[in-house]
Amino acid sequence: MDNNFEQFRKRFKEEAFDHIVDMEEALLELEKNPLQNDLVEKIFRAMHSLKGGGGMFGFDKISEFTHDLETIYDLVRRGDLEVSDELISLTLKSVDLLRVLLDEKKSESVEIDIRTKAVKQEIAVFAGEGAKKITSQVGMESEGNPQSEGNGMVTYFIHFTPGPDVLENGTKLLYLLDELASLGAVVTFPGTGKVPYFQDVEPTKCYLHWDIILSTSSSFQEICDVFIFVEDSSEIDIDLISQRNLLEEDDFLLKIKRLSSTGKPMNALTVKELVSQEEIKPSENKNSSECVTSEYVSSKNVHTSSLRVSSEKIDELINLVSELVISQERLGLISSQNNIPELNLVANTIQNLTAQLRDSTFSISLLPIEALTMRFRRMIRDLSSELGKEVVFIANGEDTELDKSMIETLTDPLLHILRNCIDHGIETPEERELSGKPRVGTITLKAFYSGANVTIEVADDGRGLNATTIRQKAVDKGLIDGNASLTDREIFDLVFLPGFSTCEQVSEISGRGVGMDVVKKNIASIRGSVTIDSIPGKGTTISIHLPMVLSIIDGLLVSVGDNKFVFPLAVVERIFSLKKQDVEAVFNNVIALEGTQYPFFNLRDCFSVECELPGRMQAVLVNNSDGQALFSIDKVEGKIQAVLKPLGKFYQDNKFLSAATILADGSIALVLDSNAIIKEC
Repeated sequence: MDNNFEQFRKRFKEEAFDHIVDMEEALLELEKNPLQNDLVEKIFRAMHSLKGGGGMFGFDKISEFTHDLETIYDLVRRGDLEVSDELISLTLKSVDLLRVLLDEKKSESVEIDIRTKAVKQEIAVFAGEGAKKITSQVGMESEGNPQSEGNGMVTYFIHFTPGPDVLENGTKLLYLLDELASLGAVVTFPGTGKVPYFQDVEPTKCYLHWDIILSTSSSFQEICDVFIFVEDSSEIDIDLISQRNLLEEDDFLLKIKRLSSTGKPMNALTVKELVSQEEIKPSENKNSSECVTSEYVSSKNVHTSSLRVSSEKIDELINLVSELVISQERLGLISSQNNIPELNLVANTIQNLTAQLRDSTFSISLLPIEALTMRFRRMIRDLSSELGKEVVFIANGEDTELDKSMIETLTDPLLHILRNCIDHGIETPEERELSGKPRVGTITLKAFYSGANVTIEVADDGRGLNATTIRQKAVDKGLIDGNASLTDREIFDLVFLPGFSTCEQVSEISGRGVGMDVVKKNIASIRGSVTIDSIPGKGTTISIHLPMVLSIIDGLLVSVGDNKFVFPLAVVERIFSLKKQDVEAVFNNVIALEGTQYPFFNLRDCFSVECELPGRMQAVLVNNSDGQALFSIDKVEGKIQAVLKPLGKFYQDNKFLSAATILADGSIALVLDSNAIIKEC
């Protein structure tokens, strides 16, 4: 199998995954709005794309399976089968199976074969019910207004000019013509007027067009669906020319062959001249033409607005930009050490260009939160149904963007939080009614920007957390002293301790607190923090605070003795000047500056830096989730672009550090996690 075909197969799998996601999203919307026909069309078109592409690229099991599934939704489109909860559940089950069938190794297993056959049987039942309904209506339809004369066949003229680059996507045009022929009787006239001399032919270019006469009993939409793969890059014109099967008439066949032999351009008007005007119904023809004009003819002017790029290429680009930033910092240092005007000018220009390139590159790696919420909607639907609970999921701020690697890391923690909300947060419908709440519980996911950070809040209106119960559990386990004075926020933070749970019986699905230590650890690994707020009987809100990007940040470089540290510039509020006496006079870790008291942290003590205090010092005021705090340092070195590098095993247990960066002189600076220092020191 050649490399080009393998590339096409890989591209199909990527596009197939997108079609499956689109189907799943449309199905969940259709469940709430069963009469919304555009959702049915979206599902049908996704199935049609999977069927055609699967057959074209060797995924025969997908093609066969979606063909059966497509039969049901064709009945739905015609109004012969109603959208029901059972149909939605069956289709979602089919979506899960399609994901498995995309993996060629898994699709060959006996278990998947058995599963596929079982789902096909369920599909056959639905298709059979729709067929019975059609049979019962045939007599009524035949006695009413007939849509066509004779045996139900009508005739269309189709002009099809593929885009010149259509073959580069792996499209096999003859397959499209074969599929068109499967709809009825066809006469095809290829157009070769644009074919160049042999030496000028490019194998990947398409120079042909086709004029087609089709007599069929299929609907106009079914004809349109044949061209679903090429509609954006081709010129397609479909016109109804007769209400009967013209290809059964020898006189028409003779006339159309004579017309084609003259070499004159063939179009709908010239073909209609061969047909008696009495046979044409202008109103229906007009409707068909309008549909073609809006959906097809204008499609040749559609320009590609996005480009699919593999994540590996984006990661490689980000790594190269990161190295460029380090080199740019080195150039800046050399420029400052050598007072050469030309060098200074070049260094400043490179600095500005690097900053723009960095911002543009990272904007490419950002993905909307919407990429996560689709998976959550499905999980909430299935889990709430399994537990007999009624839950509605609301997502706000789905266009908020995060680094793609951050989104990948967030998926499991958020899924665990949402499972907790359903399993132990939201009450049963009966419990909610007894407590005066609506039967349907609500889970809200809200994402929004906060400076250079992103906040994600997951809130439920369930039973909430009981601070007294959590505190008593912690005392019983020896985690806190019985006389300790803790705020509600501090008590709720106890659920993040390994193995801590307030549940008497831990369910297989979740347990409020079970695994929450893993949630916190995963979020901390991407320099994030998480907090819990809850009111008993009202609900719980879990807030996650994250930086927008992971690889490069603007930082404030500071020194403590011979050690260099970096504060993320996004958390820095202000810099103060301090005297040695001010630091030595600090009492109870609180310092007063300009009439305001701040929690005070000496980085010398936090990192056991043993050297004499300088006479003049500085302090950095930072923002955190609980307010502001002040950190004493020896000196502010300046602003830098910090390329974040992961810490080695030696530092992996140090909670105060989140990453390291290479400075312009080749030395190492450690990136501080100010939130962790505030909580631990």
